[in-house]
Amino acid sequence: IVSWGGLLVIEQSILRFDSDQTGVMEPREVDEAYKVYKSAVKGLIPVEWVKKYSKGVFKYLVKFQYLPSFEELGFWESLRSGFHFGGSIAFTDMSSNADRMTFAAVLKIIAANSPTNKNSPYPCDTLK
Repeated sequence: IVSWGGLLVIEQSILRFDSDQTGVMEPREVDEAYKVYKSAVKGLIPVEWVKKYSKGVFKYLVKFQYLPSFEELGFWESLRSGFHFGGSIAFTDMSSNADRMTFAAVLKIIAANSPTNKNSPYPCDTLK
């Protein structure tokens, strides 16, 4: 059932946001999809001041298909890494096309790294 739910989300993302119906979402269409994924992406970011970069993190997920590491840092380290992280997100072109496999990877990352899943993972052995 979980697999079907994931497939439906992937397909609905493509059907809803791929306005020219090519099967590949262009960067402007990926930006539109962010509105739906915004709260899930913010939930992945453990450091509060980094949450304002959630759109950049979403584009990073789409482009590279992995989550950047966020560490709890001290004040000065936060400023240094915040400038580096925020600068790389803000000043680097993170625009990328996305297809069904891209959204499958993004959903897998969201599911694996969500705070709810980390605190109480579903016992998959019960499905066997």
